Amino acid sequence: MTALLLVLTLAGRCATVVAGAHPATAVHSAPNGATVQTLPRGSEVRVDEHRGDWLHISAPAQGWIAVSATTVYCGSNDLANIHTVLDAIDKVGGRARSDRLAADTLMRYWVFGAADGYAGETAKDELAAVMVANPTLFTAVVDQLPPAKRQEALRTLRQPTNPRP
Repeated sequence: MTALLLVLTLAGRCATVVAGAHPATAVHSAPNGATVQTLPRGSEVRVDEHRGDWLHISAPAQGWIAVSATTVYCGSNDLANIHTVLDAIDKVGGRARSDRLAADTLMRYWVFGAADGYAGETAKDELAAVMVANPTLFTAVVDQLPPAKRQEALRTLRQPTNPRP
């Protein structure tokens, strides 16, 4: 685990991190626009907006970055740290019922991120709660997903999950 991810785990929060296949990822002036800067793999970015396959970021650079070049981490998937991960997801999930960026972070963590096992099921459950509590917000977030991911997410959210440990 990199030092950045260790800090995120200890802080108990989720973060969007550059995780592309290349050592550096392009930040664009607009979706598919000119490259204005590159960010090294492992850089944490502040997401302001999610539009289809693109994220608008405001730090450490300002511009657009491909969703596929990022992942959302809420800590480690290591079983020893599962309660830290679940706590982080719960914190984001609590805000997600009324905060679009929190709901979007939770969706990206579940759909594009490193969620699996109990962490994935917890993220899914939190999104299902957003769907019930604030359908308008849920629709706005899920509509930002690429069509295939949107269909997969909606189909999967309809399936019941097991309670976490």
